[in-house]
Amino acid sequence: MRDEKEYQQPFKSNGEETFENGDKFQLTVSSSEPGYLYVLNEGPPEPDDTNFAMLYPSAQRNNGSATVGAGQPVLSDWITFRGPQGNENVWFVWSVSPVTELESAKIESFKHPKGGLTADNLVAVKEFLRVNETKVRVTHYKSSQTAVVRGTGNMLITLAQFKHR
Repeated sequence: MRDEKEYQQPFKSNGEETFENGDKFQLTVSSSEPGYLYVLNEGPPEPDDTNFAMLYPSAQRNNGSATVGAGQPVLSDWITFRGPQGNENVWFVWSVSPVTELESAKIESFKHPKGGLTADNLVAVKEFLRVNETKVRVTHYKSSQTAVVRGTGNMLITLAQFKHR
């Protein structure tokens, strides 16, 4: 989608393309192990609004629960590239158990029309991500247009950057 109009057939991407302002995309995330998934979008600043939003869990998906089963695909709402060119930062957190800091933020995000985080929750989430980001290996597969994240431990946290101009 570009400028709210379909401009070409939807295609699968592993995230290595450069997107235009107005392009829309959806994320599909799955794990080979059951656990808890949190997906956060740190977009460009927006006037009178937050630029940091929880994409998953959401009140509309999975009854607001962060739980995911082994091999269960999670599809995000549509995300639109807007604002200045650069990177759209998407944080992925997978854990074997609920993450207290993100469960607290989830409650606030359910009250915001775009899943936004503000004030103390925003500060706490950013600090949590900064302190706990883990070393993972990301492999982009062109043939299947997928990206696979691998790591060790009970919690994996990684940042994916999607380029737009």
